[in-house]
Amino acid sequence: MSYESRGSYPQNSSYKPNNPFGSKPKPAYQKPAPKKKEPVKVTRTSMVQDMFLESMQTQGKTLIVRTASGEVHTGQISHFDLYIIVLGPISSPTLLYKSAIESIKLVGDINQE
Repeated sequence: MSYESRGSYPQNSSYKPNNPFGSKPKPAYQKPAPKKKEPVKVTRTSMVQDMFLESMQTQGKTLIVRTASGEVHTGQISHFDLYIIVLGPISSPTLLYKSAIESIKLVGDINQE
């Protein structure tokens, strides 16, 4: 037996490696394919909200915002997006989720409670 053939098996041998998983091991868990995110649908209501909030922000109007929990916040809109409104000066901003807002009124509004 030559040095080159040491450790190898003869060609006519019926030896097969003992692999209980077959020729290709299968992964135990396969991740599901990632779901495609649908774009946010802009509705007419959100356009009206955005127009109102943008006009209040550009005009620098002071607003009274009442939340569903009964808290009252007063300030100017410094930032807003699809989900939040940030009121007040940059030094002490108040972040409010739009879903928690019950009403928004201008300071000095006639219909104020």
